[in-house]
Amino acid sequence: MPSTTDSLPAHISGARASNTAVVVRLWEEAFNNDALDVLADLVSNEFTNFGQVTNGPQFLAGLITAQRAAFPDMYYTILQVFADDDWVLTRVRWRGTFANPFPFLRLDGVKPTGRSFDVLHVHGFRLVDRKIAEHWAVRDDLTMHMQLLGNIPA
Repeated sequence: MPSTTDSLPAHISGARASNTAVVVRLWEEAFNNDALDVLADLVSNEFTNFGQVTNGPQFLAGLITAQRAAFPDMYYTILQVFADDDWVLTRVRWRGTFANPFPFLRLDGVKPTGRSFDVLHVHGFRLVDRKIAEHWAVRDDLTMHMQLLGNIPA
């Protein structure tokens, strides 16, 4: 079975390849395949999410569990990866169907609609010692909300 770094573009090598492989594993193994046990290997205990310090593996396990419960068919497709020094940026497509309550992204208290969403995000990850230490993102929450609440087609 090929390693995660086997599928990376040729211009991503060395530490950038190692950091990129960590981020790809986060998307593929943890978010897409619900392998929450890998979080301890991939994420710092002092993980900062949008400027807030959290217990990284525990925080992400809770987030992924909530996402998977609300959107059982959710899937992140990695569209592009950019790596520079200790930063890895990914452009991803997130899709799913709103089947159960979701207490994040201003959907707390919103009754599930059974509708699907399909949105693009850009996520930036800073790595320290081959673990994700910081996360920032530009998400299209407005389009997601509009699709889930029936205002525009998915």
